[in-house]
Amino acid sequence: MAKILVVDDDDSLRRVLEYNMAEEGHEVATAASGEEALQALERTGFDAVVTERATGARAEFRDADGIFAAAALALCRCHD
Repeated sequence: MAKILVVDDDDSLRRVLEYNMAEEGHEVATAASGEEALQALERTGFDAVVTERATGARAEFRDADGIFAAAALALCRCHD
């Protein structure tokens, strides 16, 4: 199964996603911010990253200077 990083500032949503994905047999890690996610991506390779789309006033991942999505794609292991 896949190794997945779930990134969201909503603790309840992170836990629900983590639980459901783990129940399906995936290895799941979580992060509450863009900075935490980047640190996790630097330490570990992931098959996928699940995050909300941050727009407008609810751009929770501004702490990562707007580079989170690009960095996640660059650091995530890609499979054919």
